[in-house]
Amino acid sequence: MPDYDLGKVEGEDGSDATVTVDSNLSSTSTNPVQNKVIKSALDGKQGISTLETAIKQIIYGSSYNTSAEAKFNYAIIKKTLSNVVYEELWILSNAYYDYTNNRFVKIDMNNTSFGIQIQANGTYPGEAELGYGGNTAISIWRNPKASEVVKDTTIYNYTDFDENHYIGAKRRSDNVWVEYGISSGWNNNFMTDSYGGMTIGGAGFEVDGNGLFPYIRVTHSMYTSGTSSYSITGILENAYHPSGTSWNCDNNNYGAWFFGLRTPIVNGAKDTANADFVVMYNDMDNSSSSDIHNMNMGDWEVIFSAKSSSSVVDTVEDGNMHPVTSNAVYDAIGNIQEYVNR
Repeated sequence: MPDYDLGKVEGEDGSDATVTVDSNLSSTSTNPVQNKVIKSALDGKQGISTLETAIKQIIYGSSYNTSAEAKFNYAIIKKTLSNVVYEELWILSNAYYDYTNNRFVKIDMNNTSFGIQIQANGTYPGEAELGYGGNTAISIWRNPKASEVVKDTTIYNYTDFDENHYIGAKRRSDNVWVEYGISSGWNNNFMTDSYGGMTIGGAGFEVDGNGLFPYIRVTHSMYTSGTSSYSITGILENAYHPSGTSWNCDNNNYGAWFFGLRTPIVNGAKDTANADFVVMYNDMDNSSSSDIHNMNMGDWEVIFSAKSSSSVVDTVEDGNMHPVTSNAVYDAIGNIQEYVNR
C-alpha cells in the first residue's frame, strides 16, 4: 500500500508535522493509531483509486458510487458582502461550491439543482443591499435546468455560466457576480427567518386537507384569456396555479372555484384602479375527455364581482347571488358585535 500524505498538522512541540498513512503501521509512525484505523478500513476495498473515495465508502458503505452520489454535496461558506459577514452551511443536490472561484457550480445541466442554506450569521440574500441586516434564515433554493433558463442578456453577462456551469451571472452595469434572484441563479422556494416569518417562492402553495379532494391552493399568479391578462390573489379549489394561457385542474369531474382579488395587467403593470374582488366558477363543460387535468379557459364564469372604486358598487354576473350593499354589511357586523358585547 502506498503512503498517503494527509497534510500538515501541529506537532507536540508546536512545529509542523506531516501526517502520513504508511503501509508498515510501525510504532514510530507519526500517528500509528490513525494509520491502523484508516488502513484497516481500506483493506479489502479493491479498485479504489483515491483516499477520498475510500473514506466515502467507509462512511456511506461499500456500494458508494461516485458517479451518482457525487451530486450530493456540503459546503461551509464564510464571506463578506455589502459589509455583512455571512457564515452558512449548504446542503446541495446536483451542485457543489467552487472555493477557488467562490461560485456555486451546476453538475448536470439537464436537471434542476437544489440548495438548503442554513445561516449562522448574515441576513436574507438581498436585504443587505436594502440596508437591513442580521435577519438570518433557513432557505430552500432551486436552480432550473438549462432548457428552462430565460437569459436576460441585456442586464447579465452569461459567459461564465455557459462555459463553467456556474450558478449565477455577472451584472453588466458593475461586473458584480449575482447568484440570487435571476433565472440562471438561485430562485427562492421557501424561506423562514429569525422572526418566524415565511416567504414562499413561485405562485403559491397547496393544501391537501389530509386527503380531501379536490385540493385547494393559495395563489398569487397571472393568467391570460383572449386579449386580457390578469393577476389573481386568493384561493383556488380544483384548479392549479395558472401560468399564461394554461390553467388546469385536479379532476374534470368536479367544478373549479376561485375567490379573491383579480387585477388587470396593462402594459406589464397592475391596473389597481380597476381591480375587483371576484368569485369565479368553471363547470368543465368544454374540457377535454382525453386529459382529466385539462380546463377550458372560456368556461370560467364570474359569479360575483365587487369593483374597486371610491364608492363600492356590488354587481352580479352570470349567477344568482344577491349581494347586500356595503352599508348593510357594516350595519350587520355592528349588530353582531353589539349582541356579543351584551
